[in-house]
Amino acid sequence: MNKLTVFVLCLFLSGQAFSLPSKEMLDKAKLATTSPSEVAFDDKENGFKFTRALTGYYFFNDKHVFEQEGLGYTVSYFDLTGTSITVYVYDKKRSDIQNGHSKPVSDELKSVISGIRGAGKYSEISNNILAPILSPDYSQISIIGKSDDGARIKDYTLMRGQNGKFIKVRITGKSPRMEERVSGFMIVLSEALGVEEAAKSWSKVVHSDDKSGFQFPRMLSQHFRFAGKAKSDDLRRGYQLSYIGIHGTSIKLWIYDAGLTEIPGGADSAEINQQFRLNENEMSAWAAHGEVQTVGDQTLFSNNYLQRSYKVAMKDGRQIKSYSLMRGQKGQFIKVTVVGTAAQMEERVGMFLQSLAQVIGLENLPNT
Repeated sequence: MNKLTVFVLCLFLSGQAFSLPSKEMLDKAKLATTSPSEVAFDDKENGFKFTRALTGYYFFNDKHVFEQEGLGYTVSYFDLTGTSITVYVYDKKRSDIQNGHSKPVSDELKSVISGIRGAGKYSEISNNILAPILSPDYSQISIIGKSDDGARIKDYTLMRGQNGKFIKVRITGKSPRMEERVSGFMIVLSEALGVEEAAKSWSKVVHSDDKSGFQFPRMLSQHFRFAGKAKSDDLRRGYQLSYIGIHGTSIKLWIYDAGLTEIPGGADSAEINQQFRLNENEMSAWAAHGEVQTVGDQTLFSNNYLQRSYKVAMKDGRQIKSYSLMRGQKGQFIKVTVVGTAAQMEERVGMFLQSLAQVIGLENLPNT
């Protein structure tokens, strides 16, 4: 019994496989297993090389070159649990596609969403609320599609610009371990495409705080990606770091000292209470957009922060949830503000705060 057969049997015994792979698929998987680094498709014009295997789980399936100018080509991969990955490389004859996240990418991603909804592949479509970010180097949408036979399909679309092309990655499958494996696939794919960030996708430091030694990474948990930083002209106000989730939740971190030379650690000092009251005054700015209500802390994220929860009934009918958290740490104020509408955003924010705790040195405290 060869290694590939053993691998397939293990997948079935572990409940990972959903349908019997065809002989053609098994032959392609065997070829990819014996020659994983062999180039299956070489896009010499753009410098993209697609090998027989990308990680130990995903095997080259096919390529297709479109005749119509601007539509480019597709390269597809599969695994033995039924997950399908298709990589689209095209430009639609646009000359303004920049590397990474940009407005052209955002516009194109919106058209993808409309296309999925209009294709008729699924009888029902809903947002995948708890979907993790599969790669911080790509913009992402995540849905759950219900097929005609009632099966629930996880459907991800990731997109970025690279070398003047749109790179769109469509992933569909049911496997419970799909996201873990696809994250690895995306790192290897990004390296193949020459994405400079890929080698340090998750842990790359985006900001170092000289005063405290804090090292902020590109990702805080699997759900929030670094989106930018701003520094105040007033040194007392420090700087702000922004993180975003794929379902619109926004988290901003303010790290500052307000000109004070001594700031007690923790959440129960007079200095923290004074700064927190100033933060409550800032919430009054929302009044121009809707009715602001202070609500009881039904979700207490951590005893290590002073916390307040708000609801904003927007004039356009939306219901916005907002949380403010604050503490002192290593001679600075740490303020966290969360704004979003997602139904289960609190669970993801909790994971964010756990990751933040490791960054600012709270991991050994209870209720972080």
